[in-house]
Amino acid sequence: MHRAMHRATHRATRRGIGTSALALTLGTLTGVAGLPGLVGLPGLPVEQRAAAVASHVLVGAGDIATCGGADDEATARLIDGVDGRVFTLGDNVYLDGSPTQFADCYDPTWGRHKARTRPVTGNHDYRTPGASGYFGYFGAAAGAAPKGWYSYDTGGWHVIVLNSNAGFINAEQLAWLESDIAANPEVCSVAMWHHPRYTSGAHALDATIPATQPLLNAVYAGGVDIVLNGHDHWYERFAPMDPTGAAESSGIRSFTVGTGGVTLMRPAPDVPIHPRSVVRDVTSHGVLRLTLATGRYSWRFLSTPGGTNRDAGSGTCQPGRRTLPVAADRFDRRATTSGWGGANIGGRWTVTDAANMRLDGVAATARFGSAGVNRAARLDDVATGGARIQARFGTTTPDAGGGGQRACIVARHAPGGSEYRVHARRRADGRVTLSITKTVSGQVVGVASEVVVPGVSATGMLHAIVEIRGTNPTLIRAKVFNSALPEPASWLRVATDSAAPLQVAGSVGWCGSVAANATAVPLRMTVDDFRADPRRRFVAYDDFARATAGWGSARLGGPWTVSAPADFSTNRSWGTARVTRPGGARGARLDRTSLRDLRVEGVVFHDKAARGGPQTSALVLRRVSTGNEYRVRIRFETDGSLRLGIVRFVGGAETLLRDTILRGVSASRPIHVVGEIDGTLLRARAFNAGSAEPGTWLIAARDSTASLQRSAPVGWIGQLAAATTNAPVVFTLDDFTASPL
Repeated sequence: MHRAMHRATHRATRRGIGTSALALTLGTLTGVAGLPGLVGLPGLPVEQRAAAVASHVLVGAGDIATCGGADDEATARLIDGVDGRVFTLGDNVYLDGSPTQFADCYDPTWGRHKARTRPVTGNHDYRTPGASGYFGYFGAAAGAAPKGWYSYDTGGWHVIVLNSNAGFINAEQLAWLESDIAANPEVCSVAMWHHPRYTSGAHALDATIPATQPLLNAVYAGGVDIVLNGHDHWYERFAPMDPTGAAESSGIRSFTVGTGGVTLMRPAPDVPIHPRSVVRDVTSHGVLRLTLATGRYSWRFLSTPGGTNRDAGSGTCQPGRRTLPVAADRFDRRATTSGWGGANIGGRWTVTDAANMRLDGVAATARFGSAGVNRAARLDDVATGGARIQARFGTTTPDAGGGGQRACIVARHAPGGSEYRVHARRRADGRVTLSITKTVSGQVVGVASEVVVPGVSATGMLHAIVEIRGTNPTLIRAKVFNSALPEPASWLRVATDSAAPLQVAGSVGWCGSVAANATAVPLRMTVDDFRADPRRRFVAYDDFARATAGWGSARLGGPWTVSAPADFSTNRSWGTARVTRPGGARGARLDRTSLRDLRVEGVVFHDKAARGGPQTSALVLRRVSTGNEYRVRIRFETDGSLRLGIVRFVGGAETLLRDTILRGVSASRPIHVVGEIDGTLLRARAFNAGSAEPGTWLIAARDSTASLQRSAPVGWIGQLAAATTNAPVVFTLDDFTASPL
């Protein structure tokens, strides 16, 4: 009691607090009832409120207590008025996190909420060796010392507390995090640690900022919805983004809340505003209040008196794992004088000439001092058998003269040095070409010949996208376009190849070259937004880029078996099937495919609107035998509406398992249909080709019919109702794919 009196008197004297206020401070320490501002539990001491607080509210901040100011007391008073769990975001007491500072500076303010606080440790806490002041003060609530990572549940949400301090972002913590996430797969979640991965604040260029990338990667992959940080002494909120800092509507929403009491810190003038930063405030101390509910959350920043920050909003949570890129780099790190450093995801870049390959703080660069020079960079920690790889690249000199200049994506670099490359060449005449090559035993061989890309200019940034899938054979698809324009819907070059040294998983990368007869040198190329997302292998793929009677053979999956060969053809753009009479049908299947759990996609259309009766175009997800199959169908109604359905056939008898009206999808444009079977769960979605794919399934159904629970071929079928009045109708199919789950 004497020590408590001493601390309270010390703070009262230091801050000029009057006698009545001093009595209130003593009341807080000794359990005196009736403190002003305590909402919902009048008459209870603060220490006893933890057992009765509303569990769905989180409130707190980071960078909190000092022994020479009054703002920590002001933020503590805000928390006095909020029922819920209190969090801290590190740097709990300045300057050194010593036991004395916790006792004399933190405890008289935020310490009155200690019983309901779950803290985070920061770098100032570690100025005392082992953060012993922090762990000694908070005890078991801080997790096991010296680790400092732990988790708990509140209000139906899972809260993950991590340690971002030097030496602790290690294999042990990441393994624990993966295990913790795996144990809570379908729960909305929030994670918090001290150092933000992305910030527009004064610490943006510190080495501790990119060092937290593994934490962000892991919580993103684990489906975490919200990340809370401190460290920068201000408030910043970001729009949802992926772990590379790119916009993603279903990504993580991050907050920096370093406003708990220490002096606010303006950002350095050389720090750019992060493109996903939505709100920044350096004028207001305060706390963030999160209200967590089933499937949703809301936030509100509570400012201390005189503060102007009133940021508030809401969001929905999407529990479940996300797919992490196998490689990604936005090159938004500190400028370097040698090499490209470590990618956001994928490890360190291996470069061919570090002195001429650098970061400028915005993008990666490669300098070409003379004609005939080659540069390359790879992420050798990556090994993928299938990926969608993309990058943007530009040049200081679009016209290099002579044979021009090339930038390429290394789609697969196999052990031993064999490679698949996709080349975009800027020609001296201002046009752009695209080609695919392979390098085996040092010999470069064409896989898809060089073609001029119509409508693409050599000036400005180019954006190349490559998909590589599977082995024996490997499928490669590529496109290139000016980065200021939308992505084209069609692939410009498509090829398959079975060169033995390349039928393995490999790394990915970038390369550039200047022709031996180039005249506009030296020049510099820039590379930005490199990304490789995993892709399943295709067991079936067809873009119908051939002219045949019948449908011939798919690029992957073998020959098509069709019901009436004379009514089937391909025209180098799509496959067509002509249904000649009302009530008629045409079907095609790939008998060499055999899948059980799978994803099937295709783009369907027809040449006439439905008249007299509906028309249906369906993907066959599993054809066990004649009259026994699962389908996902689009039904074109005579009034112009569309219905998406999941259908079961047994012994020729049709059962509609689930269907829905397709809203916002036009019947006058090709329709992209996606269907999956996962065990006994069938699900489907559809959208107009060229539009963004919906993030959710539109319909789903379960079916356990015993005769259909086996691996079987995939296919397509088109059908006219018996009441159809405008036969014949020509159905079309394009970009048909099937891949295992």
